[in-house]
Order: sequence, then C-alpha cells, then structure tokens
Amino acid sequence: MLFRSLDAQSAVIRHGHATVIGAHSLDLIRGVLREVLGGAGVPLLDLPEGVRVSRRADRTLVQNWHPHAVTWGGLELGPVSSVVLGGDWTPTEGKGVQGEGVDGE
Repeated sequence: MLFRSLDAQSAVIRHGHATVIGAHSLDLIRGVLREVLGGAGVPLLDLPEGVRVSRRADRTLVQNWHPHAVTWGGLELGPVSSVVLGGDWTPTEGKGVQGEGVDGE
C-alpha cells in the first residue's frame, strides 16, 4: 500500500507487517508512525527533544538527554538524567514541556 508520493516516487510503502519510510519530511514520518503504531495499539507520547521513555515489565525508565532541566508529564528531569518509575506510571495530563532551550512540541 502506498501512502504518499514525492515527485512520483514512493515515499512510504507497506508490505505485510513491514513499513518502509523514505522521506526527508518530519511531518510525513510522524504522520506515518502515528497511523501505523496507533493502528497496532502502541501507546503514543509526544516527547520533548532529548526525552526518551521505555517500559520493561513493571518499570518505566524516563531519560532526559537534553543539556538543560526539563519538566514533562509531571516530572522534573535534571540535565542528562534518568528516573525509574513503577510500570503503571503515565504522564500527568495537562502538564506542558518547560525548560531552557526546549522545543515544547
């Protein structure tokens, strides 16, 4: 299945369970990932630049690789830091992204 094309060339192709993205457009890549991962039931989070979240068993690891402190999802993350939380933790709704030099996207 072809999702979009750029200059008549395939940008995103799906074959079975594989999706290949060949694009320089960040918006296109985000849109495809949201559609594919959301359709597979994978929970999606909008993370600020430098923040990573991973879940394993009953633990959630939140990492800030940004050189400045960041407030996200109800957490205060120091520069280049991490915190391990219980696996049932979810980001607090309504909490924005704050921090020096952080793009609050």
